[in-house]
Amino acid sequence: MNRFPTILMGLLILCTVTLLASSAHGQAIPGGETVSDAIREATGQGTTAAKPDSSDTNLIERLEGKLEDSIEYREEKVIAAAPESLKDFLSMPLLRIELYGVRVWQWIGVLLFVAFSWLLAAIACGVIFRILSSWARRTTTTLDDDLVESSNRPTRLIVAIIIFSLLYPLLVIDPEVRFLRHGMGVATALAILWLLVEATDVFSDGLLRHLKRKDEKANTSYLPMVRRFVKAVLCLIVLVSMLQSFGFNVMALVAGLGVGGLAVALAAQKTIENLFGGIVVIADRPVEVGNFCKVGEHTGTVEDIGLRSTRLRTLDRTVVSIPNSEFSSTRIENYAERDRIRIHSILQLGYDTSPDQLRYVLTELRKLVAAHPRIMENYNRVRFVNFGAHSLDIEFFAYVGTRDWLDFQAVREDVFLRVIDIINGSGAYFAYPSQTLYLGRHGGRNEERTESAEQAVAKWREDEQLFFPGLPPEKIAEIEDSLDYPPAGSPKKEPEN
Repeated sequence: MNRFPTILMGLLILCTVTLLASSAHGQAIPGGETVSDAIREATGQGTTAAKPDSSDTNLIERLEGKLEDSIEYREEKVIAAAPESLKDFLSMPLLRIELYGVRVWQWIGVLLFVAFSWLLAAIACGVIFRILSSWARRTTTTLDDDLVESSNRPTRLIVAIIIFSLLYPLLVIDPEVRFLRHGMGVATALAILWLLVEATDVFSDGLLRHLKRKDEKANTSYLPMVRRFVKAVLCLIVLVSMLQSFGFNVMALVAGLGVGGLAVALAAQKTIENLFGGIVVIADRPVEVGNFCKVGEHTGTVEDIGLRSTRLRTLDRTVVSIPNSEFSSTRIENYAERDRIRIHSILQLGYDTSPDQLRYVLTELRKLVAAHPRIMENYNRVRFVNFGAHSLDIEFFAYVGTRDWLDFQAVREDVFLRVIDIINGSGAYFAYPSQTLYLGRHGGRNEERTESAEQAVAKWREDEQLFFPGLPPEKIAEIEDSLDYPPAGSPKKEPEN
């Protein structure tokens, strides 16, 4: 056990000795003889002064070359060049056993080289990235800081693989054993893929922050999809390179798919259809991430637009995934693109409402629409539109100048409360949507208020102020924004446009 650390250190020293020993073709082999002497002795030629003929000389040279290139000979040279404390250890029969074409002592060397490569790479990258981090902190942008931080680990892995590939020939592993070299190739490809994916994330996050500062929400919505597409392309490139490193002819493989490729294409028809649907969504931009919209029978907020599907967060807080092929071909109603929100209601008054009462209500409602500061000037109308089954119908139509649904609800509530005040002030009442047997025993209309409304209409008619069919522009200008909103008693705040 006391000799084990010495043996481990000796194996590392042995690697360097092996590199030097493998380059010396004329060194002595065990027993003190040179390669040429051993071959001459094996062919019956001594070291006498007799000059061998040319055919024997050529044979000896060929045998020398084959012997020196053999794995067994190189292993013997490694053992011969090793320190005395390691010769007995390396000559142990147990270490000469082969596992998958590699001797046990070579497996031990692989493990030691992996550990040594990783340790050396960690030390080297730690120093280098500490310097790079200090340089990055001096700049005004955070992109270089993120890039240095994210590329540290994949770069360390790449450097470790490079160091291991330089040390690997020292183990004199049989070239016919290819799985270790293939493993190094796969590890290298995956390490490079890791570095490129990390760089893609850093640059996409930096671009996302830049677009948000410029308030370009349309582009930020589709950046995650572009990021996933770039990663998929990188993975495909790495996969092709790995297949080529294994000896596959990728172009011949693709060309040889034939009918099989057609069958795969037919099986992946929906996937391809969804992919092109995603491209259509990107190009057309009917919605963006964060928009509240209605897609078919689903209503919710767009959370993600992917390559295969688009996800909506519904009002019930569930997530609905809609395939892009369906999403791009169905009817989409984007509520987030509204520049104003409509108030539309049918006011139903009782049939015993007098014509002058109706004129009074219509006039006051038009004044309300014209005077309210949060209702837009144009595109508004208040009209007596229908004799309903149980009511006289007045259409109330107005636009509120806001895109915020909560703000709209507050304005609509204030408008409806003022409508109730106008109806009650005229002495009329809202009709009930039901059939009743009229016996004349209920209170009916308020006679006093009815008389007051009729007198007001008569006064308007006398003064030529009966504004029908609508309010004149000078009257609208006179009463515009004259109502108090929010109503009296409410906290005052600036309206949000």
